[in-house]
Amino acid sequence: MEGLSVLDMIRQGALVTYPLIVMSMVVLTIIGERLWALRGLVSGTLRVAGSVVGQLQRGDFKAALVTVQQNQKAPGASKRSRRSKAASGCSVPSVSARRSSVCWAL
Repeated sequence: MEGLSVLDMIRQGALVTYPLIVMSMVVLTIIGERLWALRGLVSGTLRVAGSVVGQLQRGDFKAALVTVQQNQKAPGASKRSRRSKAASGCSVPSVSARRSSVCWAL
């Protein structure tokens, strides 16, 4: 058993090993996709927070609210998905006034 290579161990594992390899590749693909989708989350959040803090320190609460509402989106949401929602007539409820006509089906 000293001379077993990785390929020999996979062949000996037979039916148990192949699904494990496939699922490992699926998991690594999902992790990579999530990292790619959320790549600008921290920098975008810091940018918005910096501008809002400055506005709040000056006492400009309305401008701070407008800034937050303009940058209100789900983490990792692409510009394409926001454009398609706007084109379909879906509305996203704001902090100040919730609308009853929210489009839940994407």
